[in-house]
Amino acid sequence: MRRLVGWLAVATAAILITVGILSFSAGIFDKIEIAVTEFGPLTVLCRDHRGPYRDIRRDVRDVYRYLVEKRAILPQKGFAEFFDDPQKTREQDLRSIGGYCTDSLLANVPPPYSARVIPRSQCIVGTFPLRSFLSAMIGPMKFYSGVLKTLERETAGPAIEIYDVPAKKIVYAMPLK
Repeated sequence: MRRLVGWLAVATAAILITVGILSFSAGIFDKIEIAVTEFGPLTVLCRDHRGPYRDIRRDVRDVYRYLVEKRAILPQKGFAEFFDDPQKTREQDLRSIGGYCTDSLLANVPPPYSARVIPRSQCIVGTFPLRSFLSAMIGPMKFYSGVLKTLERETAGPAIEIYDVPAKKIVYAMPLK
């Protein structure tokens, strides 16, 4: 019986340590810094996406492959721009674009890709550490709930997320009216 209790104690401790490490790597204990500031302009190569926002990753990966294979560019900052409020729009009707930030506007981009400039604007901006794939799940929950709590002005445009791998951070921005 003592052996069983000992094994249960070890198993419980292992589970708690694992949960703690996963929570830390996801950023559960991190605060997100939110400020109103100028944001942009961003030059991007992207693809249009319609449907659940979680599926935008496929389009972002496709843009990555295009940049590496056809343009010999190794992109470092992924991004997504979300146009609809998922609380008010049916999942299959959600509109977004996803791709990568580029140093300049790329010419002669074939469909389904497009090169765009997202203009500079006054935004609510937040940053969150990018430690693991779990950060991409926890960060939006913290940013958007934080914005809703502190928002004193109405937003005027789509939400933008930039996944800055070299700087190990996720930047969120929502233009203000």
